[in-house]
Amino acid sequence: MRLWRTLFYTVCGVILAFLVAPLFVAIPLSFSNVSYLQLPPEQWSWRWYQELLSGRQWTGPIVTSIKVAAVCAVISMVLGTLTALGLDRSSWKGKDLLLGLVMSPLIVPAIIISVAMYGMFARTGLVGNMLGLAIAHSVIATPLVFINVSAALQSFNHNLDQAAWSLGANPLRAFFYVKLPLISPGVAAGGALAFATSLDEVVLSLFLSGVRSRTLPMQLWDSIRTEITPIIGAVAVLLMLTYAVLFSLVEGIQWWQNRKQQDTTLPG
Repeated sequence: MRLWRTLFYTVCGVILAFLVAPLFVAIPLSFSNVSYLQLPPEQWSWRWYQELLSGRQWTGPIVTSIKVAAVCAVISMVLGTLTALGLDRSSWKGKDLLLGLVMSPLIVPAIIISVAMYGMFARTGLVGNMLGLAIAHSVIATPLVFINVSAALQSFNHNLDQAAWSLGANPLRAFFYVKLPLISPGVAAGGALAFATSLDEVVLSLFLSGVRSRTLPMQLWDSIRTEITPIIGAVAVLLMLTYAVLFSLVEGIQWWQNRKQQDTTLPG
């Protein structure tokens, strides 16, 4: 049994290394001093990071991506939380249909969503601005918030709601003072995932962004199509660091959520 377990972990480790190793190739490439891809670099330099953070060609899309992702996270947290609360503990016949509709953006290909949204947004003037792009990104990010909030509600002790009502709190006050603080880790974790999803989305951006709302994935896409330089590696490294911070934040929030739920659990 121990031999098979060791063999299993070894095979899993080899597969994981095979999948992850190409990501780390971008790190030495980003420190090259020449204008072409060279591995390993003959001379190490911060040249491409300086160009990335100082040139308007890249700083503009970086700022735009952060703004769009922030707005997308807020929209997704509101919609995902309200949807999770509406479906929590409900048993009406259309629940499964509505649940499938909420989760459908995770299943439907992004190109189909992009074409449909372009046709709708073109009539409302939302094509080519950051608000329209944030709304479009929130469509595919809201299910992630919904999943996290629904998981938080599964471990929520509804006796706390009843206790608040019995003490004179109305449902709205009980929600803001009792339920929301306890499920807030799930909301925050969903918001972090929504931010990361928006920051990485390129298909919707290609259809709906304009000259003034170019995002970082779009700029990266155009740069790869025209001329490949080590600045692509610098962008990749910064994105990997950003995602590492976001997912570490999600893990920390979920750990805090579990501790908080254990501390506030009432008997019965």
